[in-house]
This record gives sequence, C-alpha cells and structure tokens, in this order.
Amino acid sequence: MKAKRINLSPDLSIVSGCPSAPGEGLLILHSESLGEDHSILAILDPDGLYGFPIPDLGTEVVIFDNKPIYLSQNGQVWCYNGFDLVLMAILDDVEAPLRDMKSKYGRLVVVGALNQVFESNDLNTWKCQAVAPRTSQVLYGLESVDMVSSSEAYAVGWNGECLKREKGEWRYIEMPTNLDLHKVLCLENGLVFVCGDEGIILKGSNDTWRLMTNEVTSEKLWGMAFYRNKVFVSDMYRIYEISENGLQEIEYSGQDDIPPASYRLRTLGDLILWSIGEKHLYEFDGSRWKCLLAFE
Repeated sequence: MKAKRINLSPDLSIVSGCPSAPGEGLLILHSESLGEDHSILAILDPDGLYGFPIPDLGTEVVIFDNKPIYLSQNGQVWCYNGFDLVLMAILDDVEAPLRDMKSKYGRLVVVGALNQVFESNDLNTWKCQAVAPRTSQVLYGLESVDMVSSSEAYAVGWNGECLKREKGEWRYIEMPTNLDLHKVLCLENGLVFVCGDEGIILKGSNDTWRLMTNEVTSEKLWGMAFYRNKVFVSDMYRIYEISENGLQEIEYSGQDDIPPASYRLRTLGDLILWSIGEKHLYEFDGSRWKCLLAFE
C-alpha cells in the first residue's frame, strides 16, 4: 500500500497526532468524503502530508520502538515502516471502542470503553483484561492511560473512575469526584495530574489526591502535557499552564501564530509542543508558536 498525497481540504479534520521532529509527525485524520467509518493514517514530513485510508476509525498514534504505531477503535494495530502501512495485530475480544494508547518504558498500553485494558511489550503478544466497574453501571469506560514506570500506570475514565496498575494487576483508586475524567498525565517523579469535565483538575498519586484551584474555565479539559518543566492543559479553545496558584491562560508574543482551538496536546521531549485542534495543527518550539496545518 503506497501513501497518497493529501490536499488540505476543508472536509478533513484531525483526530489525534504525535510529533516526531520539528515540523514532522504522525496524524489520524477523518474525511467527510470517506464516511464515518473510515480514517486516514497520515505522515507529515518536509515534503508534505501523505496518508493511507483505512476502513476503520483511528483513535490514537504513538511511537514505539522507533516505529509509528496507529490504533483503531476496533483493535487494529498498524505500523508505518517508512514505505508501507503494515497491519501488525488485531486485538482479540474488543467489546467496545478503544480510546487511548500510550507508549512508554518499552511498553504499549491500550484502554477503552467497558474498562478494557490491553498491554504488550513487542506488538505481537498482548495481554487483555476487562475491569468490572465499582458499581452496577450500564455505561462505563476508560478514556486515558499513562505510565509512571514499566510496572506502574494509571487509567481514568467516566464517572470519576481511576485505575492503578501495580504488581501486574489493576486496582481502583478512590477519587474526590464522580465527573468524567478525560486525561491522565504521569510525571517521572511519580506525581500524577488528571483533568476532565467542568474544568476539574486533580493532583496526587496512589490514594492521595486533591482538587486544584481553577477559577478560569468550567469547560471540559481534554488535553494535558508536560513541557519544559511545566504542566499544560487545554479545553477546546485555549491552552493553560497549571501552577500552584491555579490555572493561567498562556500568553502569546507578537510573533506567534495563535492556535484558534486545541483539543489535544502532545510533546517530543522538551523539543516541541503540539496543539491539535479539529482543523488546525500548531507547534511551539519554546520561543514561538507557528501553524503547521490548517484544513479550512
């Protein structure tokens, strides 16, 4: 399968993305012309934007073992090898849409609705587990996962649910909220941040959590990233920095292109920060923001 050049058409929107170098990275796109049950797994490089259409809904893309890895909601795991898109695995017993995938410490962890968790060290062998909800619920699921180490991880989701992986098993963590949680961010020092509905932000670890002051926005918070020793969070419209004094909207310089919307935040170490909106991709290099893509 050969990648096709993608024109910047207004019928395209961005589902997720992952930077690989300044001005370069991987994207999952939705095309209105292809229909609701199709996606484009895309590559952005200095020569332009290229992609592979697939008959499934892409949900997340990461870099694992120096390879771009894409995940679909139905459990297809794809790898781009620099020339072709290769189907590496189809996860067994996927009962509901998968929502997030994380690559860290030589491991891949996937989570989704019905509290499904899939884990792998090599893309070939996957361990599957479904964690029952704390109470009798028809609708429950995990939205986001992150890792503290190769053996310790957190996953968050609907109704304030939070799971922690330790000693090879997942257990429930009591959180001081029943709001839906959309993103978890684990720092190397073991500290964990969580954000979600109504502008909620939680900070803590293990069984100790506290609500952080947020008098700035009551919008749903979707994205979170750690960049140059700062924690950033985003709703659909703005990007904020989390400080001990609460939430502060970031300031832009006169040279910045200002992101009109931000749904996801992604980093490449301390090198660059991506702001991913439905129709726009922006990049911050530590000194200024610039627009990389605009589908309008």
